[in-house]
Amino acid sequence: MVTGKYEVLEDTQVRSGPGSDYPVVANIKKGIKINVVDEKSGWLKVESKLGNPPGFVEASLAKPVESR
Repeated sequence: MVTGKYEVLEDTQVRSGPGSDYPVVANIKKGIKINVVDEKSGWLKVESKLGNPPGFVEASLAKPVESR
């Protein structure tokens, strides 16, 4: 299962569902760390740090953060 801390590789949009046809709920900048809780159809489900409902980021736009 795909979970844990990821880093956004470029400025991107967080959508309300797993697909580009869902509304944009937030914009995040390159380098921001996100907490991934699930993966669905090539989209990463992310938790909001501000208490908002979870959103989705295209999986190709983020990479796992290496734990040291």
